[in-house]
Amino acid sequence: MSRSIIILGAGLTGLSLAYKLQQQGIEVTILESRDRVGGRIFTKMSGNHTPIDLGAAWFWSYNREVLSLIDKLGLKYEEQHMDSKVWYKSHPGTSYQLIDMPANQPASYRLRGGSSNLILSLNAVLKEGQVKYNTTVQRVVHHRDTYQIHTNDIIYNADVVINTIPPQITASAITFEPSMPINYLYIARRTQTWMEDSVKFGLGFKSPFWKEKGIPATAFSNSGPIAELYDYSHYPSSRFALMGFVHPTATRLPADERKKVIVDQLAELLGIEVHNYISFELSAWNEQPSTNPDAQNLRTPHENNGHPILRQSLNGGTLIMAGSETSDQHAGYMEGALRSAQLAFEQVLSLNIL
Repeated sequence: MSRSIIILGAGLTGLSLAYKLQQQGIEVTILESRDRVGGRIFTKMSGNHTPIDLGAAWFWSYNREVLSLIDKLGLKYEEQHMDSKVWYKSHPGTSYQLIDMPANQPASYRLRGGSSNLILSLNAVLKEGQVKYNTTVQRVVHHRDTYQIHTNDIIYNADVVINTIPPQITASAITFEPSMPINYLYIARRTQTWMEDSVKFGLGFKSPFWKEKGIPATAFSNSGPIAELYDYSHYPSSRFALMGFVHPTATRLPADERKKVIVDQLAELLGIEVHNYISFELSAWNEQPSTNPDAQNLRTPHENNGHPILRQSLNGGTLIMAGSETSDQHAGYMEGALRSAQLAFEQVLSLNIL
């Protein structure tokens, strides 16, 4: 007899897992707290229709799971442009200097049209209505081999629950009955959520004035207010944009002030033409409870990511813990999310639920 399955979270792990299960004739329901799919994959179209990835952006040639899924979905990708010389600022009080980009750096790639194309393509092949939006999971009760999932809306029932919500959010925002093991809670609360302290920005332009002037648009700074800067244009289609990360020294500035210091620093590097941007996009992941519920206690990058206890299933294998931060490989990245989905898929099949 088939058993009902609920997936918590419609990010890359949740959607790709649902896709794998659907191919086996197994239907699931996905509960998502946001009003969109994708989680920390989020592409925004600038004013000139240039896609700017304000969440996950890049992958590499050794990311087999990502490349395999891209191929299955018939998507295209391209190499990220990197200048041979880059701007570098070592510490506060110093000026930017042009330095040579280190040789033999592995090429990075990005999806044509933005990373959200991966998410939207997955969602498109799922059956309509499988994802329940604006549905925040508050409590998961296990009793007599079944689950009740209490949300801000209604109560869902399931025989199998697959949790893809990041461990830190799981431990701080969801009540489990019976309680999760103490050792899980200890590690989960100390597990960094990818992007939890990040702010990304992007600007669209009518023309790549920096390239026309021969000025590199790649920069790295240890003092900010911009930590990293990249040319995010798609030159074949005449779509031009810059994208980057805000340095921690500026992430908590008021929105207007933060925007001003970003634009001012870009103008310092590239010229006053920066002020002619068509659109300015920004995603402050550090201010979103679904990414960073404990803004006062940030963890070090990738802290406890991939810890074995984070992916241990419970209740006879019917409560499966998944998500990028739990992955045994490439934890915290898109590759890790897909690797985790594959491991969860294998666990579901081992339950013989068909």
